[in-house]
Amino acid sequence: MTTERSFLLFRILMASFFVVTVGFLGFTLWAHTQLPDRVPVHFDGSGRPDRISSKMELTGVNLGVGVMMLALFGTLPFFIEKIPVKYWNLPNKEYWLTLGRKKEAVVQMNIYYVGMGLATMLLMWFILGGAFLVGMGKSEVLAFTWTSIGIYFAIVIWMCIAMYRTFAVPKDS
Repeated sequence: MTTERSFLLFRILMASFFVVTVGFLGFTLWAHTQLPDRVPVHFDGSGRPDRISSKMELTGVNLGVGVMMLALFGTLPFFIEKIPVKYWNLPNKEYWLTLGRKKEAVVQMNIYYVGMGLATMLLMWFILGGAFLVGMGKSEVLAFTWTSIGIYFAIVIWMCIAMYRTFAVPKDS
């Protein structure tokens, strides 16, 4: 993939991450106005609520997660070049961090990094939406808990394999 196409993909992922995360924060605030005072805040392995607390706790935790995700995944890509190379954990970094390849390597790392943030926020959206439905009495369980976690881990594994393949040293080098 050329650097221009990679950078375009990075920008699309970053914009998607911001839209999903800001939407998550907005939904959290809106849900706070809709939920009863006592809501489920934790669920067991079968998706049944196993801890009830105030809606303020649910709102506070979700706002904290959203802000933390914005801070981590929304800002670090713009500072990654400033991190000393000795701290980079990158396959074949000696090859990829030479002057001619470093720009593409940084863009590729940012693609995977922001992609991971986006996948995590989509999982958080799913959990918050399910918790909202249970809190409003529209469902008794957090639906598809293991399915959504399984899909998330499949995405994480796929991204790790794709990143490793991206940063493999070409055979002709």
